[in-house]
Amino acid sequence: MAVDIKTQEFETPSLKAYLRSAAEQELTNLKTQMEMRANRENYSSSEVNMPNNNEDSPLASNYRISQEYGNYNPNLYAGRTAGARHQGLDVATPSGTLVKSPFAGIVKTGQSKDFGNFVEIRTQDGRLMRFSHLQSVDDLAKRLGAVGQQIQAGQTLGSTGSTGYSTGPHLDIMYQQGGQWTNPLNYEPLRRTLGR
Repeated sequence: MAVDIKTQEFETPSLKAYLRSAAEQELTNLKTQMEMRANRENYSSSEVNMPNNNEDSPLASNYRISQEYGNYNPNLYAGRTAGARHQGLDVATPSGTLVKSPFAGIVKTGQSKDFGNFVEIRTQDGRLMRFSHLQSVDDLAKRLGAVGQQIQAGQTLGSTGSTGYSTGPHLDIMYQQGGQWTNPLNYEPLRRTLGR
C-alpha cells in the first residue's frame, strides 16, 4: 500500500522564504561568476605572479564597498569584534577575484571561524594588511607563510570568496598602522582604485 505524503504539509512560510532566498542568492552568485569570467581582473596569465617593486592596490578594479570601516551593527558583530564595530572594509567582489600583495612584507596565512581563509602581510615599518573570507589562498603565499618569508608587491595572495562568518562573496580588508586598526582607505593606492 503506497503512502501518500502531502508536500504542502512540510512547506511552512519560513521554509518557503528560506528556499526563495537561497534560490535568489544562487542566481546572484551565478551572475557574479559570469561577470568575473567576462572581466577576469584585467590580469593576463603571465602577470598573475609577477612581482613589482611599488606599492599598489590589492584589487585591479573598482568594486562597490558593501560595508564601511567602523560601521556599528550590534546584531551582526556583537560578541564577534571588540566594541561591535567593523574593523575592516568590505568590498563586494565576485567569487574568484584575484587579490594581489599591495606591498612587500612577511606573509602569514591561516583560517578561522570568523575570518575564513585569510592572508596577512606585514611590512618592515610595521604596517599590516589582512585579507579575509578568501575562497582560496595562493600556493606561493602558503609556502612563504609556512616559513615566515617575504612576499613581493604584486604577487598573488589568493582569490575572493565567502568563507568564515560571511553573508556573501566579498573581500574584507583590514589595515593596521602603528599597532592600531585604521580605515583601509587610508592606504592611498586602494582608495584610488575604489574611486574614493
